[in-house]
Amino acid sequence: MTSSVRTTSGWLFLAGFLLAAWVAFSFSFTPLRASTDEFWHLKTGRYIARNGLPQNDVFTYTAKDDYRWFNHEWLSQVGFWELFRAGEATGVGGIRALILVKAIFIILAYAGFGLMLARRMREPMWAFLVAAIGLALARRTFYPRPPFETYFLIALVFLMLMEWRTGRMRTRWLWLLAPLFALWANLHGGWAAGIIFIAAFWADAAWEVGVDYALGMDTRPSARRLRTLTGLGFACAAATLANPYGWRLYDMFSNVMGDPFLQRIIFELQPPDWRFVLVLEGVVLLIVAAAIRPRGVRGIGGTLLLLVAIHLAFHFKSYAQWIGISNPAGDAWQPNPWLVTAIALAGWTVLVLRARPAGWVAHLLLGAFFLQQGVHHVRHLPLTALAIMPVMSLGLEAWSRGGADETRPSRSALPLALLLAFAVFETCCWLPNATRPFSFEEPYWGRNLRLARGVEIEPGAYPREAVDFMIQAGLPGPIFNSGNESGYLIWRLAPDLLTESGRPIPGPGYLLFTDNRYDIYGGQFIREEQSVLNGLSPEDARRANERLAWNGRVFASWREVLDRHAVQTLFIATDAPVNRELSRGGWLRVWYGRDVSIWVRDTAANAPAIERARRLSVGE
Repeated sequence: MTSSVRTTSGWLFLAGFLLAAWVAFSFSFTPLRASTDEFWHLKTGRYIARNGLPQNDVFTYTAKDDYRWFNHEWLSQVGFWELFRAGEATGVGGIRALILVKAIFIILAYAGFGLMLARRMREPMWAFLVAAIGLALARRTFYPRPPFETYFLIALVFLMLMEWRTGRMRTRWLWLLAPLFALWANLHGGWAAGIIFIAAFWADAAWEVGVDYALGMDTRPSARRLRTLTGLGFACAAATLANPYGWRLYDMFSNVMGDPFLQRIIFELQPPDWRFVLVLEGVVLLIVAAAIRPRGVRGIGGTLLLLVAIHLAFHFKSYAQWIGISNPAGDAWQPNPWLVTAIALAGWTVLVLRARPAGWVAHLLLGAFFLQQGVHHVRHLPLTALAIMPVMSLGLEAWSRGGADETRPSRSALPLALLLAFAVFETCCWLPNATRPFSFEEPYWGRNLRLARGVEIEPGAYPREAVDFMIQAGLPGPIFNSGNESGYLIWRLAPDLLTESGRPIPGPGYLLFTDNRYDIYGGQFIREEQSVLNGLSPEDARRANERLAWNGRVFASWREVLDRHAVQTLFIATDAPVNRELSRGGWLRVWYGRDVSIWVRDTAANAPAIERARRLSVGE
């Protein structure tokens, strides 16, 4: 960052930080409503706290004997469970306590990072504005799950590397990253992203050594930095082995990223839905504009025309469909991710070369890598936001100042006004609903107030009534379930059973068919899950195997899967195609809801459970 003397008043500086912190808090302090992984994290933490680390999966009957559980998040899960218990004991609420801690981490990761960047800028409001934009880019992934710890740790690692690179932090403090990575390897697999940040600064040092040598300059300072980063990289990588599983922890990467089918079907590994993350287009266009830094009527007008042309290129299929000249298949609003990547990287390269921060090669590489990752994988948007924050802040500041000398008065009014308008609109206004035209989503402040009043889980967000019914009826196992409800089902059904508040209730306990922990067993069971949910016939399964089989993981007909595992009860989405097949005989539907249907195999052994379910459904 620049070393200019800041002229913005202390009150304005504080106002900028508080606005960015408010945006962070508002986006992250909301009740649960769209994710179930939190529940199996809590249940796992409860199991580990009582029984120690399991050798194999303890929540599914399909994987419990054949798949070792290399749990890279075990320490986070124990911490989440203890936090949940403390919240319940103090009356705060277990889920609310977890969400509050998550919100604090998000504030520190983004608003706090923006604060540290702002301290080095003449016009710090730009850093706070960029932090708020980054929060909007990342907000769809702000779940109370271990990744929020990674967001904070990435910001910390990035900040330390930048401070060291500019000479404001001594080398000895940099070595604290090694024990930090040892801790990180037991909290979440995001430590791999931390290694990427160190590698980028290593590449910057190597570049500098090469340039100094080519120009005949003294290479000793740059070579010293290169040696430091080489040792640091090896030390941090070695520190990640300080976990209960050693090098086997690295299997999680190949289990997930090595399976093409998983990459196609896991939502967080797919490109962001631009109807929900429209700010991504805004970020790409802002990068291009900040790289150009237009001035005057002609410059601004020309840049606006270029941005409009880029927008039309992104959404050409949608506009062509709208005016009736084509009818493309699929979601026409989704742009080609490689086109977006190419434009974003071109703008980013120019922006970095014009800003030229200390360690500019590292910033160039980090921004390019995470922009590509964010455009292609929604789960990486939070890291994209952090990676581009420093250079974006510098670029916007330089654009606003127009190359003026240090005596020119600060121009904080514009970014402060933009930040205020952005914060109010994003957190307090009714936002257009992306899936329902001419309708609106509830603003974040309404969700914040509900959680503050004790509503930890949005009504109807999880199949509570269906699970209660299943427990009361004592439906037979094994059960088949889809991964979408698996976290909540583990929380409520896996031995021992729990109420929503975490209190044990009597019952036999159920092991599940599958869940979303693909880092344990890859894509084997999701193929079987999809075979059942889609009601694949033997011929459908054969065609699917011709196209999608990989490494011995194949599809089968829905009947074959259920018979192989002796499934007696199905807990599935009401709109799943297999419901039509089940209704043709051999199964009885004992629960029908808007979101969930429960089916029981129609056999003499299951007749008592079916009768109990019938009596419950009619209120006898």
